[in-house]
Amino acid sequence: MLTHIALIGRLVYLELEAHDVPIGFSPVGPVCLPALRWLVIRDTGAIHLATLFDCFEVPSLRSLSYHTLWFPSSQHRRCPLTALLPRTNGLLEELATDVQFLELEDLMKIFEFAPKLKKFVQSQCPAGVSNNQVLGLSTLPIKLVKAFVKQLIPESGGPICLPHLESLDLQHAPGIQDDDALFFIRQRMDFTRSSTEVEPLKRVRIVFSQERSNDICPSLSKHIGEGLIVQLVYPSTCDMFISKGRFDPHDGLGWPRPTF
Repeated sequence: MLTHIALIGRLVYLELEAHDVPIGFSPVGPVCLPALRWLVIRDTGAIHLATLFDCFEVPSLRSLSYHTLWFPSSQHRRCPLTALLPRTNGLLEELATDVQFLELEDLMKIFEFAPKLKKFVQSQCPAGVSNNQVLGLSTLPIKLVKAFVKQLIPESGGPICLPHLESLDLQHAPGIQDDDALFFIRQRMDFTRSSTEVEPLKRVRIVFSQERSNDICPSLSKHIGEGLIVQLVYPSTCDMFISKGRFDPHDGLGWPRPTF
């Protein structure tokens, strides 16, 4: 099937659902998709999916959605996402995935291989979570979403992760609390005032897993007044804070149709 796909040189949008099958095999040569701009991957646990992505040539890819039912420590397997990212020539602009199912080393590779990322969406797999994932998350000593966001806070003299990030959409944010969100936004925005290396945030959306403990909106009034759009969603209510007009979670996406 992929051989036939590769023959469609003008293909710009592709959805893949990867399964392990007894007669499955990887291509022996490159899978060239020179015009592909949008790619959606649903990984049900295909063991050798990373080997397949080693064959991909996707120089025009700008938007990628990758979700998996695999839990990293359940069986040794190279991460398909970090196998694919180097094939994009560092030009990826939008990424949707669930960082809970990536190892810390893989998170660092996102920063390395997607330096021009403008939009990041932290979201769950549309198919839900597998039993292995539920079990694995219960034993993790750290909250990976929180660790990921912490890495995005620039420090003077330190490495700057995703310097072009303009939009952060945490659709599933376990472990993130109001004060974490406030600290991230203020630090990231304040850093842009003294450095030309980091783009200012334009949109932040966070769907919290716990109720509000602190109203952080007044503390963000300066940044909101300058045009930052902030949307905060809490479990027991659909109430949210919206600044600078109506917030559309798909606004600014380059996808031909919503997939996140």
